[in-house]
Amino acid sequence: MPAYIIVEIDVHDPEIYEEYKRLTPASLAAHGGRFVVRGGQTETLEGDWIPQRIVVLNLPTWLRQKDGGVRRNMPPPKKFASDLRPRA
Repeated sequence: MPAYIIVEIDVHDPEIYEEYKRLTPASLAAHGGRFVVRGGQTETLEGDWIPQRIVVLNLPTWLRQKDGGVRRNMPPPKKFASDLRPRA
């Protein structure tokens, strides 16, 4: 069964985020994954949710996500975590 992963992203440092975006496609593709949605305009139909950026990933099976295969090969989070984390 395919897996869809929905990610809400707030970009605080566009330069660092561009580097992260450049590194992720190969990691995703190595596991048969693909981007379904990568940014673009959003519209909230109900409530007050206003996402800055939405990314939707597709993996061919849930097991590939669940076993951490994609996460193991994504760009190192620690390298980007402090730069991508929201600032108070």
